[in-house]
Amino acid sequence: MIQVAIIGAGFIGPAHLEALRRLGDVEVVALCDSRLEAAQRKAQALNIAHAYDSVEALLAHPGLQVVHNCT
Repeated sequence: MIQVAIIGAGFIGPAHLEALRRLGDVEVVALCDSRLEAAQRKAQALNIAHAYDSVEALLAHPGLQVVHNCT
């Protein structure tokens, strides 16, 4: 399973999420946005386990393999 994170909780990030989930061997494990509250709200709504407001913190996420920058 490939562990993926998305940067950007606006319109494009969730659109990428749906495409990634259709691939089957991908798990979206984290969402990052400059506004932590927005990242947390969107992550909860989309069933993503982790939310960050810092790219540096996101990149330190254990096991993360791919990052989609959707900003």
